[in-house]
Amino acid sequence: MSSPVRVLMGIIGVTGCMMLLMAGFGMPDSMNGQVTDSYGEDFTYTYRVETTANDLPALQKELPDAQSIQSVSTRIYPDDGYDYVLNILGKGNYVNVQTTDGKSISDDGVYVTEGVADAAGLAKGQTIELLVSRSKERYKLKISGIIHSSVPQGAYITEKMWKKMDGTYQPTILMVGDNVTYKQLDQNTKIHQIISMKEQRKVATELVDSLESIFMLIKVFAILLGVVILYNLGALSFTERRREYATLRVLGYQKSQISSLAIKENIFTTVVGWIIGLPLGFLFLDQYVSTFSTYQITYYPKISVVSIIIASIITIVASLTTSFLIGRRIRKLDMIEAIKGVE
Repeated sequence: MSSPVRVLMGIIGVTGCMMLLMAGFGMPDSMNGQVTDSYGEDFTYTYRVETTANDLPALQKELPDAQSIQSVSTRIYPDDGYDYVLNILGKGNYVNVQTTDGKSISDDGVYVTEGVADAAGLAKGQTIELLVSRSKERYKLKISGIIHSSVPQGAYITEKMWKKMDGTYQPTILMVGDNVTYKQLDQNTKIHQIISMKEQRKVATELVDSLESIFMLIKVFAILLGVVILYNLGALSFTERRREYATLRVLGYQKSQISSLAIKENIFTTVVGWIIGLPLGFLFLDQYVSTFSTYQITYYPKISVVSIIIASIITIVASLTTSFLIGRRIRKLDMIEAIKGVE
């Protein structure tokens, strides 16, 4: 029977390998998930156009399906030290953010994003104060929901609710769909800037791609961890049990049978380490993803089934590779010399 400490170290090695691989595969999944959620689910406009407050009413008549939005810098109290964006939403269907309990924004209060709520210790039903930039008045509002959204971090309120609080609604942004072409928008003299969601998504995707080398490095370290630790433990076990293997050979055991004993032990270590590594891998990914989050953007941990399968295969292959290497050493062992060496 192998040393329990050595078996435990082997399990820790496999667990660590699985955790790092899940982080290596899960980080790009998480960041790409943020791009997909933000530019395609939370926001579904095709173009975001900017104009002046004076031109916006006339422009909105020319673009009847557009949704207006006013974004202003706001300090939220209780204060966590940062200024956030307050998004005041006009009527429309291009902003589809959801609360953590799956509800949409309605005319019943203010909604804050999860990142803000976590940073300032805010909760649904709590009353907060909003100090809008260049305004001395504080608006007291009840939090009607916590928004599950990566970007932008801040607060949301409807135009109707904002006006009910005697707030001034002067939007300069319109979100439009695919019922109008870029050329038509570009020719409109009332429009000062056009931002395509396709372009926003491309820029965000390029940022994720630029970090791929970091994620690849994590994967390489994970594989090295698994192979090096397990091989060293296997080699140590082989050295300590040379006489035992030789005795078994003298008793009539085939070399293949002796090799299978070491392989079974390695398989046990691999299976247990993999089982433990799965939940710990999710926890590690959650913590690792949070290090990339800022007060402006929050990343949520995501990992696809395919990534989990690939990480599992790499972990198992790395572990079984050490079994193969140790098995070769056992088959090449001169059993008589092994017994003499101990005597």
